[in-house]
Amino acid sequence: MNIPQITMAPVCAESSNAVPEFSRLPKRGPERWTGLCRSSILALERSGAFRLIRVRKPGNQRGTVLIPVEKVCAYLRGQAAAL
Repeated sequence: MNIPQITMAPVCAESSNAVPEFSRLPKRGPERWTGLCRSSILALERSGAFRLIRVRKPGNQRGTVLIPVEKVCAYLRGQAAAL
C-alpha cells in the first residue's frame, strides 16, 4: 500500500542562492547581488541606466531605496557584451 507523505513545507523552497527581485541599497560596501557600491548605483540611476524604487510611508521623510536586481544585472551584462 502506497501512503502519501504529508508535509507543511512549501512546494518549492527558495534556496539561499536564489536571486531576489529587489535588494536594499547598501549603507556601505558592495551590494550583494551586483557587486556595485552605493555611489555607483546612484550614479548609474542618475545617468538613466535603470530606476531605483523608493518606498516610504505617507508623511515620513525617510524611507527605503530598493534596487531592481535583474535590471541592474541586465545593464551590467549589456555593458560586458559591448566590450
